[in-house]
Amino acid sequence: MAGINQGMAVKLFKVPETFEVLTGVALGYLGDLNQLSERNRKPEVAERQKGAYICNI
Repeated sequence: MAGINQGMAVKLFKVPETFEVLTGVALGYLGDLNQLSERNRKPEVAERQKGAYICNI
C-alpha cells in the first residue's frame, strides 16, 4: 500500500471536521501472484525481514 488519500477517506467515511485522518489499513486475502505483472510480483516474492530487525527500539 503506497499511501492514503486523506480527502477521499474523509468524504467516503464522513469523518467529522474535528478529526484528522492519519492512517489507513488494508484488509483482505492474498491474491494469485500469477495475476500480477512482473514488476509487482518481484516485491511480493522477495525475502522479507521481521520488523524487529528493521527498527530495533
